Amino acid sequence: MLKKSVFVGVIRLRRGMATAAGSSSAPPSVRGGVARGFEKVKSQFAEFYAKNWEIGSSVAVFHKGSPVVELYGGYSDSDSKKEFNSDTLMLVASSTKFAESMAVAWLVDKGLLNYSDRISKYWPEFAANGKQHITVRQLMMHRAGLPAPARKLTDEDLDDLDRREAFFSAEPLQWDVINENTSSSFGAQAHAYHAITRGLISSCLVRRVDPKRRTLSQLFQEEIALPLGIEFYIGLPESLESRVSKVYPPNPVELAKLMRWADLPHVTVDPANDPRHALTSYEEKFFNQLVKNPQSVQARGLQCLNFHGVSPQEQGNHRKTRAVEMPSSNGMTNALAMAALGALASCDGSLNGKKIYNGGASMFDQIEKTASEYMDDEFMLTRVEFTQGGFAKFKAQDKDETVCYGWGGAGGTMIRYVPSLDLAIGYCTNKLGFRMAMNDPRPNLLLKAAIECAKAVSNSEK
Repeated sequence: MLKKSVFVGVIRLRRGMATAAGSSSAPPSVRGGVARGFEKVKSQFAEFYAKNWEIGSSVAVFHKGSPVVELYGGYSDSDSKKEFNSDTLMLVASSTKFAESMAVAWLVDKGLLNYSDRISKYWPEFAANGKQHITVRQLMMHRAGLPAPARKLTDEDLDDLDRREAFFSAEPLQWDVINENTSSSFGAQAHAYHAITRGLISSCLVRRVDPKRRTLSQLFQEEIALPLGIEFYIGLPESLESRVSKVYPPNPVELAKLMRWADLPHVTVDPANDPRHALTSYEEKFFNQLVKNPQSVQARGLQCLNFHGVSPQEQGNHRKTRAVEMPSSNGMTNALAMAALGALASCDGSLNGKKIYNGGASMFDQIEKTASEYMDDEFMLTRVEFTQGGFAKFKAQDKDETVCYGWGGAGGTMIRYVPSLDLAIGYCTNKLGFRMAMNDPRPNLLLKAAIECAKAVSNSEK
């Protein structure tokens, strides 16, 4: 649970904004509070419920290291009408990569690891089958040539970390990876999003590097989550299962209509007027590969888990998916913890008196370092500016196209931070959207509103 002694600002926000949360301008389904000046975020969040874009969701914002938005809405279970609230935990898919990146960065900050190091320096067996030159940077930037495992992974592969290490030690490269020690190391390189594999490999690497031989999940809990007093689990304790929100996947029939795979006159989609349906050309190509080509990197990269007795359709709501350690894909958390992690980054590694990273701004300069140029990502089929620390660099949708860093997860979850504004946002939803997380209109509209509020607040203080 969130420690009151650590995030006292959250307690003040909850007490001070109780009246605002219950104001007549918001639908009854929206609960929580906002600080003065950030009302636009609340209005935007409430609009999603008015449009029936949500079942249950939450958004939180930190500004200058303090929480200024904490909102909840709808239900964690639409059948039982159980509220989605501050006690709710939910699967945030690839938003987990933010936590994974922060854990790897902790080792870099302590001088135990360098982004330019070859992984085989710490894990000699990993060098097999042509992988001897792969660096930590290439792994974090999805340039390691391992976006999909050679076969599907079973319970045993995922539960037994020694077996997992042996599996990835033997994995063959899927393309020739540039030797960064003998080439122009930080220019364009082939890359394909390592949706699930990056975290499985980084977990093995962390265990090799950490003097205490902790897994990535254990290190993250002990060195980051617990000192901050946040709940972010990579491998959910069974005792917390009762707090988990259901996940509601997108309607496959609507996707079939959007993709023109079938003539479905009774199904209504509106890409011209509904941004949730306005797929880009590369998103359409992505879905065609994912659904129609089982040998594609998209299909093999995302459909690589084979839990015994669990169908692919059940995985998002199954205990087995939540229980194992998959640092790229199965974090269980809430928007407040996501925003707090973003705030830790925007505040250069210290938050509310807790100094997690000794290197301060120079450490986050390392994390945020981008390549001089990029090729299109072969998984997402568009250009994404991944940083050497494992985030991605984006331009927000406000009029200034404000630079921000972070990532998101399938269905629409998101963690982003804006260094220039000391701003961070976390958003999670159980009504999963069709679009790639970086294109889902809900988190992007909330980020835009938060940026506009932060700029207005900052201007008013001058």
